[in-house]
Amino acid sequence: MKKASLKARQQTYEQTPEQTDQLDTILDLELQSTFDIPPRHYEIIFLVHEGRTEETPAIIEKITEMVKDARGQVWRVNDWGLRRLAYRIQKTWHAQYILMNIEVPSDKIAAIEKVLLQDERVIRHLVSKQDKAERKNYPAPVMYNAVEGGDDGSDDEDEDEEEEDEEWEDEDEDEEEEEEEEGKEENAPAEVASRKA
Repeated sequence: MKKASLKARQQTYEQTPEQTDQLDTILDLELQSTFDIPPRHYEIIFLVHEGRTEETPAIIEKITEMVKDARGQVWRVNDWGLRRLAYRIQKTWHAQYILMNIEVPSDKIAAIEKVLLQDERVIRHLVSKQDKAERKNYPAPVMYNAVEGGDDGSDDEDEDEEEEDEEWEDEDEDEEEEEEEEGKEENAPAEVASRKA
């Protein structure tokens, strides 16, 4: 009795050649849909340590190769040059800024971020999703802290800040002296009146 029910079950699970073809077609479509993830647009900004700026083209080439391997596209690469940082990062005040716009499937961007995170030449990076591809070159923002011609190790801006601090201190001292003189002038008539009495 058990053998009869087992044979009946097997017969219900057997497929005709047409059903097998339909199943294969469905599985192929599902497989293709997992591989054909629509690409998205991303903007990447990363900072290269000032001691390793000569290696910047190698980093850009590495990311470009990863994008092309993922069947993506690099829309633009802008080198904004060596710029002063707002605060020290990894014992340096300057870094080279690179801006890239790419188009890759969303499942591949994590691998690119991992490479940027693990690369010791890159001290900071930011990846943001964009609505559309940016193809137009974007010049570096005008900033007071751009380093022109390279860094000779001197901090001219620190000297300027020290001079400004000294000027403020001089102004504070002048104001204090004026207040003391005004206080003496106000007290002078009272002192004269008290001497006469």
